[in-house]
Amino acid sequence: MNEAQVQLNQAERQLARLSELGAGVVALAEIENAQSTRDVAQVAYEDALDSLNYATMQAPSTRSSRSDWRINMRQLRRANPSFEHMT
Repeated sequence: MNEAQVQLNQAERQLARLSELGAGVVALAEIENAQSTRDVAQVAYEDALDSLNYATMQAPSTRSSRSDWRINMRQLRRANPSFEHMT
């Protein structure tokens, strides 16, 4: 995730530099390439953030974890009666 953020920051700085210089000094294609690079870096950063959020697990509170487990086991058995034979 840090790598994606660094690449996004670098792409944004490069785009800002080229945009500041303007089309009279820098080829339009170079500015467009910088915009594309920034867009790709933005998507990569958002994907990395989504992956991190998906991979982050939160433990249930200790007070309710056993009752939550029992409820989930009941729901699982109700949804799949053959589950009894698997455990």
